[in-house]
Amino acid sequence: MSNTLTDLFSQQCMIDNFRRIEKNKNNIDKTSETYLSEIFNGFDLINRLDAMKNAKATSKIEKSKYYKIVHFLRNLLNISNLDINISHDDGYGKELSIEIQGNQMPLENLGTGIHQLIIFAMTVTVIDDFIICIEEPENFIHPELQRKFLRYLFTTNNQYFISTHSNSFLNIDGVDIYHIIHDGKKSSASKVVSSSDKNSIIDDLGFQASDLLQTNYLIWVEGPSDRIYLNSWIKEKAPDLIEDIHYSIMFYGGRLLSHLTADEQALSDFINLTRINRNSGIVLDSDKEKENDDINDTKRRIIDEFSKNNFYSWVTKGREIENYIIEVNYREALNTLLKSNTYKLDYGKFKMITKVDLNGKEKKIR
Repeated sequence: MSNTLTDLFSQQCMIDNFRRIEKNKNNIDKTSETYLSEIFNGFDLINRLDAMKNAKATSKIEKSKYYKIVHFLRNLLNISNLDINISHDDGYGKELSIEIQGNQMPLENLGTGIHQLIIFAMTVTVIDDFIICIEEPENFIHPELQRKFLRYLFTTNNQYFISTHSNSFLNIDGVDIYHIIHDGKKSSASKVVSSSDKNSIIDDLGFQASDLLQTNYLIWVEGPSDRIYLNSWIKEKAPDLIEDIHYSIMFYGGRLLSHLTADEQALSDFINLTRINRNSGIVLDSDKEKENDDINDTKRRIIDEFSKNNFYSWVTKGREIENYIIEVNYREALNTLLKSNTYKLDYGKFKMITKVDLNGKEKKIR
C-alpha cells in the first residue's frame, strides 16, 4: 500500500449509531486508543468543548472551531441567540447547558436529538480532510433537522459515507445514493440514478405512498404555459425552492376544472384535491373581458372550497396569466418568435394577448 493511501485511511473516523455525551469518569488516558476511538461518539465531549471555548489567546483556531459549532446549532435550530455554556467543575464534573433567549437549560433537560446534533457538530467541525462514516444519523432527529444537517456537511472539508434508513436524504442535490440489498447470503450495492430507483428504496424501507407527502406543496394550473411563468417567477423570488421537491405543478386544463373540487363532502365522481396533497394552491385565469366582470360560477365554487379548506387560490388580475407580462417584453418576445414586427397586437389588461393578427390571419401564441 502506498504512503498516500496509508495516509488517506489513517484520516478516518466512525460515528456509530449508538452515541451519547459521556464524561470521562475513569480518567482514561487521552492518548490511548480507547479514548481516541470513542471521542467521535460523544465521549468526554464536555471537557473537549470547554478546552476549545477557553483556549489560550494564541490558539485562535480552537476558539474559531468552538464558535463554528455554536453557529452550526443556531442555524440548525433557527435560533439566532443560542449559546453553549459549560460550568466549572464542582467536584462532580462540568455541566453543559444551552442558553436560549436568556434561559439556561441543562443538557439532561433537552431532547435526545439536541445531544445528537452536538455530537455531530463537534465531529464534523473540529476535523478537516477526513473520511467520516456516520451510521444512522437520523436517530432521534426530526426529518427537517436531518436535511439541514446534511446540507451543513457541504460546508465542511470532509468526505462522508452515511448509512441510513431515513427517506429524508433522498432528495438532496449533490449526494450519491446507493441502494444496499441483502439476499440472505450476501449484500449488493447499486447506484440510484432514477426516480424509480428511489421508489424502490422507499418500498424497501416500508413506506407506503399514503405515509409520505410526495411533494411539500402542490400547485394546480390550467396548462403548461402557466407552469413556465410560475417556475420563472419562483426562481427569481425564491431560488432555493426546487420543483418536485419543495413544490410540484399539476394541470387541471380548461373544462376539467368543472370536475375538480376541494370540498370534503363532494360527490364521489369529483376528484378530491385534498386527498392528492394537503398543501395545495390553485391558479385561475379570471377570463374577464373588463374590470367589472364577474368570474364564472365554477371558478367561484373552487375558490370558496379552497378557502374553506385553508388552501390558497390566486385569480389573475387581468384576463390571463400572460397579461402580467410587461408590454415591451411581450413585443420583444413576439418579434423573436414570429421573426417579424408586422403583426397586429391589441395589448391590454383584459385583452387576449395570446392571439395576434399575422398577415391577416389569426395566430395563437402559447
